[in-house]
Amino acid sequence: MEQVVLEPVVRVASRPEYRYFAPGSAVVSEGDRRQVFVGGTLVGEFAAGDRAARNVLFVQLCQDTRVHLGRLAKACELSEERVQQLRRKFEQSGLGAVIQIRRGGREPVVTARMRAPEFGRLTTDAAVFRRSPATFWTVVTKKRVGFQERCSGFS
Repeated sequence: MEQVVLEPVVRVASRPEYRYFAPGSAVVSEGDRRQVFVGGTLVGEFAAGDRAARNVLFVQLCQDTRVHLGRLAKACELSEERVQQLRRKFEQSGLGAVIQIRRGGREPVVTARMRAPEFGRLTTDAAVFRRSPATFWTVVTKKRVGFQERCSGFS
């Protein structure tokens, strides 16, 4: 019979990473949390993925003349181009524009008006494929023709 030796698992706590952006000012990264200190005082905290909170703190810190913007961008994990975009957006539209985060890309083809109940379902339903021997493209074509007929009255 063999004896099994179990070794204890030692977990090393991750050390916080300090990124200085001005004299006495730093962003402390520990796990997925970021803490912003100015002059030894905690002025804000945000999660690694919380871009709205990060942007608000960033814009407020940019207004201090002692802050080096390039270092602040690195500390907040931003590119220098994004720094300029955020500053312009804040100067033109205020703090609300910095908080609101829009995704890029094309506007949706199906508008809210087309989703109205009188148009019926627009998506191809998987149950339709199970009930009938029709191919995928036959179903899509039938739905497209029916949709165009229903939409012709709104043009």
